Amino acid sequence: MNESNFKILLVEDDESLGYVLSEYLKINSFDIRWSKSAAEAISILNKETFDLAILDVTLPDTDGFSLAKQIKTHFPRLPFLFLTARSMKIDVLKGFASGAVDYLKKPIDEDELVARINAILARVVA
Repeated sequence: MNESNFKILLVEDDESLGYVLSEYLKINSFDIRWSKSAAEAISILNKETFDLAILDVTLPDTDGFSLAKQIKTHFPRLPFLFLTARSMKIDVLKGFASGAVDYLKKPIDEDELVARINAILARVVA
């Protein structure tokens, strides 16, 4: 389905979910780098280029909104979406206000996640 091997940075501190998502996305031909903290994500972003980032809001060293702000400042061409258990309206609005192209609430169906990623990449990657 996806022959281009788009490169995605997954920022998720939950071991189980991070593993499942990264493996599922690999099965769907995405090139995945999995980071468990915002600091690690920024370090990776300074060394590699990505087509999309998937951010959790609750991270051990900061929140995903702060990470999003850093991404918008230092990597303004990198689209990102939130995948988080934080589902209050205020969080969703804050996510979009931070520049997110989508805001998905956990639990997420993996097939829906792949469909949304493909739709986003079709729009933003030339």
